[in-house]
Amino acid sequence: MESVEAKHLSDLPLETQLLEALSKIESFQKCALLDYPDHLNSGDHLIWLGTCFYLIETRKAQVTYTCSLVDFNQSELKEKNGNAPIFLQGGGNLGDIWPDSQKFREKVIAGNHDCPIYIMPQSIQFSDEKALQFAQSVFNAHPNLTIFTRDKRSYEFSCQYFPKAQSIMAPDMVFMLAPILQMFFKKKTNGKKVKWLIRNDLESSKAAKPSANADSNFVIEDWETYSWIYDGRGKAAELPKIYKKLPGSDFVARELWQRGLSKPQRLPGRIKWRYLKRFAPVFEATPNRNQMLFSWMIAFDAAHQIAECRLLITDRLHAHLTACILGVRNALIANSYHKNEQFFQTWNMQLRNSQFLTTEEEVAQFSMQNEACN
Repeated sequence: MESVEAKHLSDLPLETQLLEALSKIESFQKCALLDYPDHLNSGDHLIWLGTCFYLIETRKAQVTYTCSLVDFNQSELKEKNGNAPIFLQGGGNLGDIWPDSQKFREKVIAGNHDCPIYIMPQSIQFSDEKALQFAQSVFNAHPNLTIFTRDKRSYEFSCQYFPKAQSIMAPDMVFMLAPILQMFFKKKTNGKKVKWLIRNDLESSKAAKPSANADSNFVIEDWETYSWIYDGRGKAAELPKIYKKLPGSDFVARELWQRGLSKPQRLPGRIKWRYLKRFAPVFEATPNRNQMLFSWMIAFDAAHQIAECRLLITDRLHAHLTACILGVRNALIANSYHKNEQFFQTWNMQLRNSQFLTTEEEVAQFSMQNEACN
């Protein structure tokens, strides 16, 4: 097991700290990357892209096979990847809050004892003892499993309950995108909007939020992607079947209608982002270009949501992290479990133009103070 070292808590760039942690992965030439986020949570797509850039651009590896939860094929995995390493998508779904992701992870680990398996940086949360015991039986039985954790509490949990695995602390994979996001978006920030970006799912803490004031710049929203048409997990495109009858019509409808015409002011930037030279080599190297392009364009809208703010208050970890990357002042509030606060404390996010608000009174005071400065 990897000990918790003080240097991980330093004020070094989080991309540097992430690369240092990931350098403990042994040398490899090819690999598989599993658990593609075939849903509309922008944060998961940022994680996926960061992981692809790391594997393909940083490690110069061939990614032989990718899949989502619903289109996984064990025979195809073995045929294409052999006994090369398997990487499992990071995020905040290791545990029993999102059981589908956990069951998939356990299935892959149990069925591939002949491959090194790396769980990319995760937050861990178990509430059900039986679910934890089953995860222990699967994880501890694997002869070469490494679990990267995104915070100190998750790291200590992993060391305690999964002692047969190697546990290593590492920041989130989104920091592999930091240079690209900063290059493309930082000069585009207009600093006008004060925004609440608030989740409304199983991880919501139901924290109080202000009412929108028609006379102010306050905006209350979630990730824009959640307003898009989507026809279910595992599909090649997320639009209704009518758009799949003509080749390419799903892409036209999605890019020109849902993402383009609805926000025409973004269209020039969207086109430039689509054909960004930095993206091209990674796009060409991925085994599923539709997946990669879908995630890449979601990343554009997610980053744009943040870049247009002068101030952001959020309970979405990746809205907070994107704001920190882009230099947008922000406040992070709690989700339903320890994920947000623990990440904030572990990686000293207060040094990155941010603060953590723990009570409704702090949130209200912070909001009023910053509105007064408008």
